Formats: sequence, C-alpha cells, structure tokens
Amino acid sequence: MAITCTACTLGTVLCVALVAIVFQQTIVEHGTVLSGVIAKVTCEMTYLQHLPVDAINSYELQHALWVTKVTYNHESTTVQANFLGLFTASARFMGSHFGCVLLPHNGSLPSMAGSTLAHKPLAIPNTQVDADAETKAMQQHQRAVDEKEKAKPMEGQEKQEKGDDEEKTIGTPYPSPPSTFGDGQELCPRGQGKLTTSQIDRIQALFDLEIAATQHKSSHSRAFALVQCGDLVAESYATWLNVSQDTRLLGWSMTKSVTSTLVGIRSTHVQDLLSSRVDVDNDGLDDNDKITLHHLLRMTDGLGYKEWYDLTSDPAMMLFAHRDVVEFTKSRGTKHFPGSKWCYHSGATNLASSLLRASFETSDEYWSFPYTQLFDKIGAKSFTLGADAAGTFVGSSFSFATARDWARFGALHLQHGKWHGEQIIPDAYFTEFETSRVSESSEIYSGGWWHPEAADTVNESIDECADRYRAQNLWQVGVFPEDSMYASGYKGQITLVLPTQKAVFVRLGHGWTRERELKFYTSLMEILNE
Repeated sequence: MAITCTACTLGTVLCVALVAIVFQQTIVEHGTVLSGVIAKVTCEMTYLQHLPVDAINSYELQHALWVTKVTYNHESTTVQANFLGLFTASARFMGSHFGCVLLPHNGSLPSMAGSTLAHKPLAIPNTQVDADAETKAMQQHQRAVDEKEKAKPMEGQEKQEKGDDEEKTIGTPYPSPPSTFGDGQELCPRGQGKLTTSQIDRIQALFDLEIAATQHKSSHSRAFALVQCGDLVAESYATWLNVSQDTRLLGWSMTKSVTSTLVGIRSTHVQDLLSSRVDVDNDGLDDNDKITLHHLLRMTDGLGYKEWYDLTSDPAMMLFAHRDVVEFTKSRGTKHFPGSKWCYHSGATNLASSLLRASFETSDEYWSFPYTQLFDKIGAKSFTLGADAAGTFVGSSFSFATARDWARFGALHLQHGKWHGEQIIPDAYFTEFETSRVSESSEIYSGGWWHPEAADTVNESIDECADRYRAQNLWQVGVFPEDSMYASGYKGQITLVLPTQKAVFVRLGHGWTRERELKFYTSLMEILNE
C-alpha cells in the first residue's frame, strides 16, 4: 500500500510539473505573439494606413489592449507594445516599400535562436543575415526611393515648361488617356457587354447596404469595388472607420497571388526560375533538397508546416513571434515527397519569396522589383509589400493597397497579364501556371490563385488536406462562375476575376458571416448575369 501511495504521489507531482511546463510555454507563446501583433498592427494603422487606432483596434485586437501598454516614438516611427508587463515587441515603419517591420528580439535573427521565446526546439544553423545591417540597408533603400519620388515633376509641369513649338498640331487631338482600370476597348469593343445604368445603380446600392448593415459589428465590410470593361463602376467604404478610396487595406493571403505574379514576371529574365530549389537543411548542398519554386507556388511542396489559425499556430508564430519567416518555415521540416500531395500553407509562399530574392544580385534590385515591374506599370501605386527583419518580403500575408488598386491587380489578370499593350505577365506563365489547376487539390487551386470547384467533383474524396479546403469553399459551387479565379485572404478578403462578366470584384473587411457572404454574392452575380 505504501509503495502504491508513493507511486501515486510521484505520478501526481510529475503530472503537475508537466502541466506547469506546458502552461508556462503556452503563456510565453501567447504573450510573444500578442505583443508582436499589437506592435505591428498599431504601427501600420498609425504610419501606413492613417486609420483611427482606438476604433480599429477595438475589432482587431479586442481585449488584449486592456493589458497592453503601447508606446509611440514618432521621431523613429516606432511602436512598442508591452503585454502584461512581461512581453515586449517593437515595430518600425520603414517606408512605403516595406511597411512596418517587427524588430528582432535582442538584435539577433531569428528570434527563435537564443531568445526568451519558449517554443519547440529548432535545429537551425546560424546562417542568418545581420539584423542591424539589414535594417540599415532597408532604410537606405527607402530614402533613395523617397528622394527619387520628390525629384519627379508635378503632373502637368513638364508640359508647362515646353515651348509653344512643341504643342500639338492644330486639328490633331491628343489620344484619349488610357483607362486606369484596364483595356476597356479591348475587353468590350464598342461598349459591347457593358453593364446598364440600372445594373450599376443596384450594385452600388448592394455595396452601400452591406457597409451600413455591418457597421459597428465584429464582422464587417470596409471596402467594395467593382471594375467592369476597364471602368470603375461602383465602390463603397466604411466611412464610420475613416476608410476611403485612399486607404491602404491589408489583403492577408491575397499576397500569395501577388507573389506568384512577381515570380511570373521575373521568370522572363531568369531561365529555369521555377526549377530553383530550397536549401531546406541550410547545408549549402543540393543533396536532398527536392522542393522547387514550382512546388511552393502550387502548394505541393510536402513541408510539415501546418496552416490553422490560433495564437500558437505556425502562421501566428511565423508572422508575429519570429523575425525570419524563411528560417521558421524551413524548421518545420518535410512531411511528404514534393509533388505527391497538395496542402495549402503560408510558409510555402515565403520560401518562394526567398527564391525570388535569390534570383537578384543585390537586395536593392529585389526590393525595387515589385514596384517598378508590376505596381507602377498598372498604376497601383498604393501597394506596400511588408518585409520581415531579414529584408524578405512576407509573400504570404503582408500586402496593403486601396480597394481600387486591388481591382487594378485583378484587372491585369482579367486581361491575361496584358496592360495597355504590354504583356506584363508572360502569357505562357499565366496560361500554364496561374490558371492551370492543380489536380491534387481537386482543381480548386493553381499557382497562387483559387478556383470554384466543378459541381460534378464535390462528392469525390481526394485527400484530408484538400478535402478540408474544398469543404470550406463548397458554398461557392453554383455561385461563382466556373471560369472565375480569385485571390483570397483571411477574414473574407477577395479579389474576384470574372472573365465572362468582364469584371473584377474586390471586398476588404474584418470577417464575414457565411450567411451574409452567400446572400451578398448570390445577389451580386444575379445582377451581373442579367
């Protein structure tokens, strides 16, 4: 009996100790993530989005703010968040090319190595870039960009400085300026297929009603835009949150579609870019590294990264606790042979972003590339791609733009990658990669884009991961046209490309109940299909 009691007591002590360790680790993980979220989100609202911090944070961060001290340093454009007096994170606004970057813990990268962060043991070689050097390089790059922008003449200034002899010949009118939302004449020659005034009015009313109906609710819409035949025909904004046509809004995973597009553009300059491989074990050898850029963008990489959403999930830890998204993703290891299974996850696109970076000789070239080769060319100049502390664009999640510029991005894909005569996205890449569906996903995903599932395949079981995402998107069957494609982000962000309707629809917001979402899209498509 005494032995039994002793064993029982020892077991109880061990059990309590184990629970205490797990509880402590959970608290540390939660605190580290929350401090990172608060610092970054508050920094972005203050310096990038120019939104009312208190109003937005009441939805974004909810109860966490009650136990968080937020400190601003406007001189250095830095926000520090101290959660529970125990966990501190700082985010610095690095300018329009980088957004707000979470600063490294204790000045080292990644934060998982040698910091106070209690997470699973990670065997990661010390191969990271110097954090301070990378931060200084990003600041120097941003200063050069800002000086270049200041040097540009004001609109119309060049024309005023020209002499009369350079004016147009009498009787020869200037060509009409190109539509700012695509090639309208090419999409709808002679106005064929354009929406009627009645259709436009009803769509505008639908947008306004949804904004008003969700005002002050935890799930609400912040911006709508519809482009059709190259024209912006309807838009609506949550003015109660000071959101307007000039407000940059976070696209979350719509960033994956942007990253895929950038890879396509870059592939015209780098031979076999899609065949480049990830050095998963950081040994500098091509021994067992079989994951290619092609696998990553199509989500058939086989990595052990798990995509679900809570404060200790892989996405939360990668984006807000650690400071190097690439090394965190590599630390998840491999689970399946590349190309054998499809499973959507954010880590893959960040590895893709790192391979894109590796294709450039300098960081400056990489940092300028999205802006000079994509956003500037389509007039989407509000875009900001967020970076991590290692200087890598967080290609999975951190892109900001106005609803109008998200619509421009969608319009580029409506036109098969062409913009006013220039083929920005290579036609072969667009056709064979961005619109070619992955069979392992039951054809609901392609290279960075989503597609509605065909009605005749919804009852076929493919794979546990694929079936989970198919179930989430099942409501789209019969609502979204089968020829549509869309960029999709957390909390209901969407850029929906509708080829048959010659239209692009954008919605940005903070959650959306399935009932309201289905009702809204059903009404929208009914009007568009009249």
